[in-house]
Amino acid sequence: MMMTHRNFITSAVLIVFVFAMSETSAWAEMPVRQGDQFTLSVFLNKETEIEGVDMIIRFDEKLLTFTDAVVSSKISENPEYGYTLEEGLTGGELTLRIVAYKNLFTGIEMADIHFTAKDLPGAIATVSVSDIKCNEDPAIPGGFYINGSLQNSVKVKITGTAELRHAIAALQIAAGFTDVKLYFDIDGDGKTGLGDAVFILQAVAEIRPQPWAE
Repeated sequence: MMMTHRNFITSAVLIVFVFAMSETSAWAEMPVRQGDQFTLSVFLNKETEIEGVDMIIRFDEKLLTFTDAVVSSKISENPEYGYTLEEGLTGGELTLRIVAYKNLFTGIEMADIHFTAKDLPGAIATVSVSDIKCNEDPAIPGGFYINGSLQNSVKVKITGTAELRHAIAALQIAAGFTDVKLYFDIDGDGKTGLGDAVFILQAVAEIRPQPWAE
C-alpha cells in the first residue's frame, strides 16, 4: 500500500541516522532522558542511483514508543517514487521499502524516524538496521551515524531522576512480582535486587547521587 509522507507511518519505529564518511562499526551508545523524543535517520553510506531499496529496523518496543517518521523530501516529493513501512508480526520490527516507478533516485538519505523513551531510567534499548538491499548495488550498506561513524545498531541508554515509584518498582522486581530483570539494575550485576531499591531510596532522599544522570 502506497502512502504519502504525511500518513506514511502507522506503527512504531525507531530512527536511524546514517552517513557516507566512515566504515560501519558494531554499535554506539546514546543517552536519552526518560520521556524525551529523539530522532535517528536512515541513510545509505554513499550517494548512488537506486531504483529500489529495502531495509529492516528493529527496536525494543517495551522501552521505546514510536511517535513519527518522515521519508526524505527527495522521495516524498517525487511522484515517481513510492514507499511503504510495514510492521512485523511480532512487533518491534519495521520494513521500509522504497520503489521507483520511472526515474532513478540519486541520494543517500532515506528517512527520519522519531521515538520517545519510556519512563524506565537505567534501562538500555537496542535499535538496529539490517538486511539493507539495494537493487542497483547490493554491496551498498547503511547504518546509524553516531559519534562521527556509521553504526549497525544503537544502544539507547535511558537517563532520568530517581523517584519513589522507581524504588517501589525495584522492590516488586526483587520480590519476583514481574519477570523484568534488568530495569533499575544500578550495581550492574544483571538483576534488580534489594540493594538497588535501597540505593534508589537513598538517591530520592539525597543521601546518594542520582544513579541515572546523563
